[in-house]
Amino acid sequence: MSSMNAVADLRNGSSQAYLRQLQQNPLRTKMLTSGVLSGFQELLASWLAHDVGKHGHYFSSRIPKMSLYGMFVAAPLGHVLIGILQKIFAGRTSLKAKILQILVSNLIVCTFHVETRPDATMLIRYPHW
Repeated sequence: MSSMNAVADLRNGSSQAYLRQLQQNPLRTKMLTSGVLSGFQELLASWLAHDVGKHGHYFSSRIPKMSLYGMFVAAPLGHVLIGILQKIFAGRTSLKAKILQILVSNLIVCTFHVETRPDATMLIRYPHW
């Protein structure tokens, strides 16, 4: 039973440290998180697709490139766009305003992410195109 408590304490401690970093250094924390998750996503996609590289393993040159995309494109873009959205809706706390903020986020902010991702992926897969 004590090992379960230790795991819960570790999770709570890690969560608290992450949230503290997110408060103190929001852009840097988002960049690192997005970079790690983008790289992991590419590795997982390669594994699921059985896309073995020329050296016989799943770790290809796309993984660090996608990590860089997550760090230097996706995270800063999201950070700026969400910041603008929060300024537009500052002080508005009604249910209608919150629903409108979610709709604007999904229709505009997410659209930018969806539009930049295929371009970056194409450049990573076909750098000489």
